[in-house]
Amino acid sequence: MKRFTEIIERIESTVTITEVLSDGSFHATLPNGKVILLYRRRQSPTREMSVGDQAIASLSVQDFSCGEWVR
Repeated sequence: MKRFTEIIERIESTVTITEVLSDGSFHATLPNGKVILLYRRRQSPTREMSVGDQAIASLSVQDFSCGEWVR
């Protein structure tokens, strides 16, 4: 019997927008209080984000300093 270990490369987390930097870049706070750079790809649906809004971010397990806006 073979055992396969799934390697997790990205995780999703809820973040709170703390500062709007530009049209697609934000400072956001993780639930543990760490501030990250949140970015939105150009292909993503446009939605106005403002301070205090919550979003789902996809984070690399190797680097929690920035995340991609998922929804």
